[in-house]
Amino acid sequence: MEKLMSHILVADIIPIFVVMILGYVSGKKNAFTPDQTRSFNKLVLDYALPAALFISIVKANRHMLFENLGLTILSLVGLVIGIVAIVVNAVTIPIGLYLLTKGSKPKEGEKQENALVGALKEPVVWAPILAVIFVLLGIRVPDGFAPTFDLLAKVNSGVAVFAAGLTLSAYSIEFDKEIIYNTFFKLVLMPAVFLFVGLAIGLKSEVLQMLVLSVALPPAFSGIIIASKYSVYTRTGTSSLAVSMLGFIFAAPFWIYLSRLLSH
Repeated sequence: MEKLMSHILVADIIPIFVVMILGYVSGKKNAFTPDQTRSFNKLVLDYALPAALFISIVKANRHMLFENLGLTILSLVGLVIGIVAIVVNAVTIPIGLYLLTKGSKPKEGEKQENALVGALKEPVVWAPILAVIFVLLGIRVPDGFAPTFDLLAKVNSGVAVFAAGLTLSAYSIEFDKEIIYNTFFKLVLMPAVFLFVGLAIGLKSEVLQMLVLSVALPPAFSGIIIASKYSVYTRTGTSSLAVSMLGFIFAAPFWIYLSRLLSH
């Protein structure tokens, strides 16, 4: 697990910080116009993220889903590791987009569209739902199509993090009670709840450590892009993301150590 933690730090956390800082600095220098920033967001939400969600889900199968039933149930309110992606991406993203669509006001001259219909039109909603249907029906996507989806999916991480940095540059990072609560909830409360529930249902030590670590991960960068698109919760969301990213560096080794200690 020490090797895993080192790998996560070097291969995942540090590159995220570097790319996000690059986006932040670019935003502060006005290197991109607002229209160009919106183009980044559109690339992520309409193409890269849906492709990433679709290919990550269709690689699973019904056996994986039901063999790890306890983990699947926990994933209804947790984050992505393995089969957890199936439930989280297919349930929480559509619900979130539905609520945002319902709460958004139509542009001048446009009619108010049904919130459910509006949400289902978004690729980031129907792509994971379609993938889950494929998994449940046992439909396999031919291997020849995988590289196409993988290539689009690879765009998602880098562009999403860079775009989140651009969005962050438009707001001053604040530190108030709500941001403290968001950070506490994400880095302390959620991992603690999942740790004890995982212990109660008897998850293996390695699975438990990965589950708790995944739950403690900072909020998804795509969430900030979605918030920016709908102009909802952007200031607090970006600040919470920045603080959570810093806090995760200290929270991750703590939760791995505690999960291993209690599971043994």
